[in-house]
Amino acid sequence: MLNRDINVLNHIHTNLNIGRVIPVPNTEYSMYIASTQWEMLIIVNLINGMIRLKVPSYKFACEFLGIKFIEANYRLKPFSTFASRRLDPEVADLRTLSL
Repeated sequence: MLNRDINVLNHIHTNLNIGRVIPVPNTEYSMYIASTQWEMLIIVNLINGMIRLKVPSYKFACEFLGIKFIEANYRLKPFSTFASRRLDPEVADLRTLSL
């Protein structure tokens, strides 16, 4: 994730109290790392049913952790903030993040 969005990663880290946020050397990116299987299990369970991108990798993670994959609902509800976060990332802030 770009360093300009580092507050989102720090918010996740602070609320879950697991994993860590590290900068990627020689780039303007940072990465959230969950290093134990227990941490990965918590994160995968929290976002199960909400993943719309990178589904094959997420399915692999679910299989590895023994979690039943829940398909995301691709029909957006009226007035959903899902699209607005992606259309204007400069305006997106922590109020649009729902864990």
